Amino acid sequence: MPKPRINLRLTPDMHRRLKEVAAPTGVTINQVVEQALEGFFDPLGASAHAAGVTARLVRLESQLSSLERDLVQANETLALFVQYWLTATPPLPDIDRNTAHALGQKRFNRFMDQVADAIATTG
Repeated sequence: MPKPRINLRLTPDMHRRLKEVAAPTGVTINQVVEQALEGFFDPLGASAHAAGVTARLVRLESQLSSLERDLVQANETLALFVQYWLTATPPLPDIDRNTAHALGQKRFNRFMDQVADAIATTG
């Protein structure tokens, strides 16, 4: 038995989007419309989609929690290193202090340039 034929009017934008979805997947426009209508009429189809979205959100939440934990650990490690370095480094004599400050400023500027370059290349 042949399928009943219906006429459907779409906006030009919706028609373009429908063709864009159907063409690369190798399905017909009719198949796309039928699948969309089945999803619309099937309450389980909507809940299956919602369950998929929920599962992805749970996975993203877990990844973000792991990332947050790693960031806290990295910050704590850096803080402990700086604290140790500051307590273990002896103070400079007054005579060498100006030279050391100039050298430190030069090294810090070079370090900041390297950080800026690394950020520019990765971002």
